[in-house]
Amino acid sequence: MTRFGMPELDRHLEHLMQAATKMRDMQERIAEIRGVGEAADGRVRVEADNSGRVCDVQIDPRAMRLASQDLAEAITAASQQAADDVSAQTQELMNELMPADLPMADLLKSDLAANLPEDAAQALNTVATGSDPAESVAAALAQLRSRMPR
Repeated sequence: MTRFGMPELDRHLEHLMQAATKMRDMQERIAEIRGVGEAADGRVRVEADNSGRVCDVQIDPRAMRLASQDLAEAITAASQQAADDVSAQTQELMNELMPADLPMADLLKSDLAANLPEDAAQALNTVATGSDPAESVAAALAQLRSRMPR
C-alpha cells in the first residue's frame, strides 16, 4: 500500500469541501424551483413546486366555457407540463453544478481513495451519502486530520 502525504490529502479534501459547497448550493437552488404549465390556449395555468406538487392553479374565466371534461383534461395537461418543467429545470441545474469532472467523483475513483485507511474510506462514504454535504465534509475532514500522523 502506498502512503500519501498530508499536502496531497489536504488538496483532495479541499476539493471535497468545494464539491460539498456546490452540492449544498444545488440543494438550495432546487428547493426554489417552480415549474409552470399551460393548457387550453393559456387559459389554464398551473405552477408546481420542486417536488412536482401543484401549488397554484389559475383558470381564466373564458376557460369556464369549456365542457367539464375538457377543463379537467386542460388542468391535467397543465399540471403535467408544470411537473415536467420542474424536472427539466432540476436536470439543467444538476448539469450546471455537477459536471463530469466533479472532484468528489475523481477522488472516489483515484489511487488515493484506494489507498486510504478503512476509517478514511468510511468518512468519504459518509460525505457522499450525507444529507448536508458541507457538514459531512467538515466532520470527515476533522476526523481524518485527527488520525493522520504529521
